[in-house]
Amino acid sequence: MDNLIKLYQQGEFNQIISLYPKLERQFYKSIQFYNLIGSSYFSLSDFSNAIKCFEKAINLNSNELISILNLGSAYYELKHYEKSKKYFHNVIKIEPNSDYANYMLGNIYFLDRSIEKSEYFLNQCLQKNPKNSHAYNILGLIFDFRNDLDQAEACFQKSLTLSNNNFDALNNLGNIFLKKNNLDLAREYYQKAININPQLCGAYSNLGLICSRNGNFYESYQFYIKALKINGVHRDSLINLSQILSFLDFSVININELEMIITRILDLKLYSKSKYIAPLLPMILEKNKLFLELEENIQNYEINKFLNSFLQLNNFCKFLKLCPIPSLRIENFLKNTREKILMNKDAINYSSDNFSAIESISINFFISEFVIEESDLERKNIKLLKEEIKNKVQNKELEIKILILSLYCKLEFIDYNNLIKSSHFLSNIFKLHIEDSQKEDEIKKNLISYSSIEDLVSQNVKKQYEQNPYPRWQSYEFIHEKKPLIQILNELSIKFHIDQNINFVSPQVLIAGCGTGQHAIESYSRYLNAKITCIDLSLSSLAYANRKIIEKNIKNIDFFHCDILEIKNLPCDNFDVIESSGVIHHMQNPEHGLNNLISKLKNGGFIKLGLYSKYAREEIRDFRKKFIKNDFNNLSKDDLKKIRNDLIKRNDFEMKNIFRWSDFFSLSEFRDLLVHVQEHQFDCIELKKLLSDNNLNFLGFEFRNTNIINNFKSIYGSESLTNLEKWHDFESRNKNTFSGMYQFWCQKIK
Repeated sequence: MDNLIKLYQQGEFNQIISLYPKLERQFYKSIQFYNLIGSSYFSLSDFSNAIKCFEKAINLNSNELISILNLGSAYYELKHYEKSKKYFHNVIKIEPNSDYANYMLGNIYFLDRSIEKSEYFLNQCLQKNPKNSHAYNILGLIFDFRNDLDQAEACFQKSLTLSNNNFDALNNLGNIFLKKNNLDLAREYYQKAININPQLCGAYSNLGLICSRNGNFYESYQFYIKALKINGVHRDSLINLSQILSFLDFSVININELEMIITRILDLKLYSKSKYIAPLLPMILEKNKLFLELEENIQNYEINKFLNSFLQLNNFCKFLKLCPIPSLRIENFLKNTREKILMNKDAINYSSDNFSAIESISINFFISEFVIEESDLERKNIKLLKEEIKNKVQNKELEIKILILSLYCKLEFIDYNNLIKSSHFLSNIFKLHIEDSQKEDEIKKNLISYSSIEDLVSQNVKKQYEQNPYPRWQSYEFIHEKKPLIQILNELSIKFHIDQNINFVSPQVLIAGCGTGQHAIESYSRYLNAKITCIDLSLSSLAYANRKIIEKNIKNIDFFHCDILEIKNLPCDNFDVIESSGVIHHMQNPEHGLNNLISKLKNGGFIKLGLYSKYAREEIRDFRKKFIKNDFNNLSKDDLKKIRNDLIKRNDFEMKNIFRWSDFFSLSEFRDLLVHVQEHQFDCIELKKLLSDNNLNFLGFEFRNTNIINNFKSIYGSESLTNLEKWHDFESRNKNTFSGMYQFWCQKIK
């Protein structure tokens, strides 16, 4: 036994394990022996075999303290927390003063988010051993969880005082300073943590986040890549990458590396809005040999071989099921692919691969609302296809033909009851085309309305969104941790007044003009403990939004049919936060609309508005005047497709900037972009007057691209961030500053 102990002290764990079978017969009654062998397995991270040995030790003496501790630790490493908890509780029964067992229980209960229990056991640990650095670290995490950042900071500092090489405490201090928006101190502590532990993924990821907040996107990218080299599926790094990829200069990035990142982001669904990463796909495809071959030789391919090759474009197929791809080149390829499938329908083999390939294309056309216009030849063949489907009995051939028809139009005219039950391959298509619509029709019947919609402009806007609910979307992923309202405001780097009227713990939030629900879900995923109320003019949009909420099993969002002009009828208390993006600029009198919103905002409450910029919309405005002569109030879907197709056919220089708008690539978004029935635009001077006249204190703009704020500060200084006259000067020199729209925060003045 002495020799085994010596080998253990020397770290010769493999040698000890090799001796295990030979020595067990000699020491089969020795608790020390089994603990020693188990600890050797444990040191080699073979926790399953370690457990077997520790259990043998316990079988010899069920109250043997070291063995029970060891078992608790081994189960902890395997993330079997309930079993681990059981053994540490057993330790405390035998030895209540065990600081280690109390610490581990505090740790495990924190992981379970049993915060009160965690705090109790950690305090018990510190009573036994006031120098336990790790216990202070977990206590700091508890205070951080409660958003008590000062207390959290004190605990982490205490942890470091006791152990200055505690890299977890250093990293956590970095997190606290990041939340306090002290980026310099945050960077310092992350770097200290990495100096001690160069394998600390989280610290690299957070350094990347700091760089992105400073607008240094390439440096940010490099930090995320460092984290991914340590852990190829590091969640935070992939999430943060999904937020910044569209801001990068791809000429300096390895295309294979980029494709690897996109693959992992898609596989793990680590993105919020898929449209943020969709523009990357054309860049990847233009370097993909298979895509280039299919694109160039599409007419020469035998149809089944073509579909098989198409399916091999894995990321492309995944993207197609998520959102429109903002590229005319990709659109043209899909158009040609659709036509090839239609013209070769009778030659397509019945196979799961062929169905999968066509289904991905079909879903994309559905999402884009069949925005691509058909040729005359296609129209003739679609008519024939419909007749064939009507006259066919159900068989494999019929299923393929229905799938092909779904590339061109919504499936509405067939009795699908039997097909829905029997067709496995068509289930996803039937859900999109039929079942979802049926659910929305039922939801409409039960929506509560607080508006009669008397205003003429409101009626026209309502009509547009009944015809074209905006936007149509498939996926919104919950990737971020919810944050308290006060933390959200602090991270925006805005100066605001903390009013006692405002419930910062459980805020009441109104989304005024929620559309199809994406904004509502985004707010739900952003605010901690918030109650979300949503209103909109359009019943179709509300039904769509409600269906999506049900699908995601979200409980605390309410939807009501209501015109902002009649918001006084809404039987809800005044709100702590109101968000209204892309709404009041579609009213006849935006100021009147704003007045109505403010009437529902508490004194000291916050309002986030999204309004069109005159400078950013100048191109759109001029473009409409020059090229679109239609009456915007009475446009059919065919009208919209024709207008769009005519614009594409022009293909002159003036078109190129229009084609860069992602909204160009779906029917409802195209309508919202170029042919909306009502639109106002503002400049920063007009914003200043609008806000001043309505007792709103301007707090600052919110940007996805932080480079804009950094550029502004470099010219005018940080103290000018709320100076709308300076922003007016800045925007007049940089007309695409607010290319989406002004997104800004205000606070209601008493």
